[in-house]
Amino acid sequence: MKKALLFILLLGLLFSCEDRNATTEYKWEQDSNTRAIRTTDQAYLYSVSKAQAELATFTSIFSQRHDSLDFYIKASFTDENGTEHMWVDVYSILKDTAFGTLGNDAIKVKYLQFGDSVNIALNKIEDFTIYKNDSVIAGDFLNQALSK
Repeated sequence: MKKALLFILLLGLLFSCEDRNATTEYKWEQDSNTRAIRTTDQAYLYSVSKAQAELATFTSIFSQRHDSLDFYIKASFTDENGTEHMWVDVYSILKDTAFGTLGNDAIKVKYLQFGDSVNIALNKIEDFTIYKNDSVIAGDFLNQALSK
């Protein structure tokens, strides 16, 4: 039940950032439940900067692993079809790498699908979110920036 609720929440938070066909303002594409935003947009740049600046908070809370907390990071994935920025449900952090399962179905990147295991270098994290009982307790920087 908890995973189903998290999946529904992730669908609401799913973002797809791309450099092509996006305006300076983000574009919400409801049919695919994504946002298209330029990686040069101030909101995106703020999200990446803030996530990297607060990464020690994320890893510190993660190391305490409370069962009531869920940890997600956002990172980019690229293939010959383009780049997508997707959420990963983190289950382990070792040294400078986070390990988790992809929380979205890829739209452009064809080699990935929901639930695939991935590993992300911590310095490549673009955003993070920590949930407690379906409420954000830390992170979610891009959504905060776009809500202003």
